[in-house]
Amino acid sequence: MVTLENPDLERYPRFREALAAARVAELEAGDALFIPYGWWHHVQSLDRINVLVNYWWADSAHIQLPSPLSTSLLAMLTLRSLPPQQQRAFLAMIRHYVTDEAEPGSHIPTQARGILGSPGPKEVAGFRRALREALSD
Repeated sequence: MVTLENPDLERYPRFREALAAARVAELEAGDALFIPYGWWHHVQSLDRINVLVNYWWADSAHIQLPSPLSTSLLAMLTLRSLPPQQQRAFLAMIRHYVTDEAEPGSHIPTQARGILGSPGPKEVAGFRRALREALSD
């Protein structure tokens, strides 16, 4: 939202911190730049004709799963409109089941863990079906 060439630092005061941490790379014909997954970046073309290829990939273990971006979009669509108390409850549940170090399903037999385990193609297909049905309402 900030105009990089002329940032409004009164409206976006934290952008000053981003500028201090920014890195610049000017590429020539045939050059390539690897930007780590999840890094915010800005691209500016300096010549009249340019080609930019942006490719996100997942490691082979996660290729069958939906993109984390899909998760973010669904969360924005569904959680943002909830009252703050409900948002906090869902975020706590997400932290517990998704990002906490503890294994929340470790007390459940491996074959019965469902989504808390390591889902195979059959389970992933079932989760996708359930999501499609939920989104089609």
